[in-house]
Amino acid sequence: MLKNTLSLVLGVLVATSTAFAAPSLKLASGGKALFKIAVAEEQNRLDEFAAEDLQSYLGRMAGAEFAVVKESELPKGASAIYLGRTAKAASLGLSSEKYGREEWVIKCPDDKSLVITGGRPVGAFYGVWAVLNHLGCYPLTWDQDAIPKAPELTYDGFEEQRKPAFGGRLIYDRQIGPVVNHAKDKNMLDVYYRWILRNYINGRQNNARIPYHVNGVFNIPHYPQYHSMESYLPADKYFKEHPEYYWMTESGLRLPPPRPNYDGGLCLSNPDVVRLVTARLLEMIKEDRATIPKDEWPYVYDISKLDGAKYFCKCPECLKIVEAEGSQQCLLYHFLNQIADAVAKEYPDIIIRTFGYANESEKPNRSKPRDNIMLWVGDNYTKSDCFRPLTHPINEQSRAQLQLVMKDGKKFMIWDYWNLGGPHYFTPPRVETIFDALQPDLRYFREIGGTDMFLEASLDSAAPQNFMNLNYFVANQLMVDPDRDAEKLAEVFIRYYYGPTSEVMQNWFKEIRAGVAAEPRKQPSMGAAQWSYCDADFLLKSYLALKKAAQSLPEGDIYRRRTEYEMIVPMWVAFVDRMHCEPKFKEAGISFDDLHLELQKYVKSFMTRYGCDEKRIQKAYEVDFEERFNKLVFKPIVPEQFKDIPEKDIFILNYFDFILKPSYGAGIVTDKEAASGRAFCGAHPFDDFHGPAKVIAASGKHQFKTTYFEAAGAKCLIEEVPQDEKYHWYKMEGKAVIKEKSGCFWGQGWAIHANVTSHFDKEVPQNNIWNTVWFRAKFTGPAYVPSSTKKNGIYIDQVVFLRK
Repeated sequence: MLKNTLSLVLGVLVATSTAFAAPSLKLASGGKALFKIAVAEEQNRLDEFAAEDLQSYLGRMAGAEFAVVKESELPKGASAIYLGRTAKAASLGLSSEKYGREEWVIKCPDDKSLVITGGRPVGAFYGVWAVLNHLGCYPLTWDQDAIPKAPELTYDGFEEQRKPAFGGRLIYDRQIGPVVNHAKDKNMLDVYYRWILRNYINGRQNNARIPYHVNGVFNIPHYPQYHSMESYLPADKYFKEHPEYYWMTESGLRLPPPRPNYDGGLCLSNPDVVRLVTARLLEMIKEDRATIPKDEWPYVYDISKLDGAKYFCKCPECLKIVEAEGSQQCLLYHFLNQIADAVAKEYPDIIIRTFGYANESEKPNRSKPRDNIMLWVGDNYTKSDCFRPLTHPINEQSRAQLQLVMKDGKKFMIWDYWNLGGPHYFTPPRVETIFDALQPDLRYFREIGGTDMFLEASLDSAAPQNFMNLNYFVANQLMVDPDRDAEKLAEVFIRYYYGPTSEVMQNWFKEIRAGVAAEPRKQPSMGAAQWSYCDADFLLKSYLALKKAAQSLPEGDIYRRRTEYEMIVPMWVAFVDRMHCEPKFKEAGISFDDLHLELQKYVKSFMTRYGCDEKRIQKAYEVDFEERFNKLVFKPIVPEQFKDIPEKDIFILNYFDFILKPSYGAGIVTDKEAASGRAFCGAHPFDDFHGPAKVIAASGKHQFKTTYFEAAGAKCLIEEVPQDEKYHWYKMEGKAVIKEKSGCFWGQGWAIHANVTSHFDKEVPQNNIWNTVWFRAKFTGPAYVPSSTKKNGIYIDQVVFLRK
């Protein structure tokens, strides 16, 4: 019977907001459908999708064909599932007008009827998926559903009236990129949008196309949807004639953003800026209401700080407001409150959304935002440990900051960070999962009054975080109801997604969770170190177990490929810790040369998993995998003066160890004078960042200097620059002590920045002490050499750490 078949998944939905006693319904038996699907005479597109999904998934469960008919064509006395705005629903007092846009109702009035309805536009669709979820059906990923087989398909009379716990729900996973940019089959975009719709997601990740259902805080027609302030007064249109409209740096310069949406901003005390931004916003609202159907009108517009901006404006008038109000955030409120007042007079339903960043002090702000302003608040990903709940003692500071910001406004939504993928956050990769923080955090956000959820959780394209798709699925379900059984949801995912290897994957998932839970150190989203449990023995054991499970299936089998994809990160980490892992793997008969080829194979397969065009994906592969991997295996060119140093007593940073920072003009350049033909160059577009020993005003209270450099504690200030624009060696004062989370070489106010934490030795602490550091640099341009016609820039060729 179905009840036995679904023992693992029934009960995933907890107590409903309205519960009823209802009869059970025999929907199918022996491959024959006993119910028809009766649809309303009037249907919108989402109603049609609901009927398609109900027919398809019930059919696949029961091995039967469920007919879809108009309610008016239903034979008298026939058993039916009534879907949408049917007369049957109306006769029971279940009119769609009574319910919210995303609210659904499931009712079993008798043994021949199941009624699924709800508010427009998506209530009935969500009601269908509430029924399917209750029966054990789930859309796990784009290419995998959970569909239990039930030839004797019985519906147990489950009834409910519910709407999602959070009004806006979106996981920024960046998985749409491979489909939009590389997939051969453009129908994959529809597959993606239907998948997120079935998972109750109502936001969008890009502006190439609007998904089938966008709601509330994510129904924003303008671009960008956040970090949007400059778009109201585009610098390419206004800066030349009105530089006073834009921020002033601490050095007194009026500057435009170096690129749209990033760094810099507007002068928030300028009355003309207030007037022009207000006029533009009112114009946008008017245009939208003239061109968009009324039931799809957006009611939220974003005016928020540009990404990477350290402050809003340092002009005298702005500073007066900051001094009087107590924080930069109050300067933003002073600016936005004027706009909010003007908008409220014409459009009282409109809400202005902005970021509620953490205060500069531990005291509440004096000014507060107007009631028609929504704050978008988040836990600080540079400090918060995303692997433990915010309620965990290790996150006490982050939780306190979040609660302080929340006090500013009556309306707020949440921006939460996971273990982000990509070269800036996940290099080198780590074996980990944030699963055990998902449910506690979503419950906490609900309890403190967060109305909407935005989860930034980008999937790494060449080193996919372990069990990330599982986390996406479970979080999608929990944003609807944070009290659903997360453990059972995870079990369902693993059972269906990994198929024959699910037992091995379930055990490995538990091992990773146990290792993460036992970690004594704080692990921030940005800056997490390798985990204590993830040693050479664990990596070898994991590799062997997953390899054996994968090889038990045929080459090319989907479950084999998914198991191999989970092997990618442990293999990466083995190369990160090659010193300790290679001997262990060699004892097991595994050469690192073969391991490298195997890793390449799995990464290429993963990057082309959606049928991507190989020529278009090749460049992404070279950048996302080969360049990152080469950092681990590259044999540096040892300068002549250091050739006699034993290998164990020297390591060298090269150009690719540095972090690309385009907005700082910092990146890798071809340079024939560099030892390897390429160098890292800090060519910041602002004059503040150039000149010998010049204070960088934009760096604020720290007073960094242009030609000041540090390397894990070793220091060097170059006060006189050679005038030949050639490379020279510079010795740093003091020892360099590499720490697990704070080892780096930096200069030019952090425009030049290379991490060295990958050289941290957790097993032999004394190996983290380096007695001497040298670096090779040249300085070009008139800020350093007055007669120069070259571009201002600081070039770093090599950084050499010596034990003696």
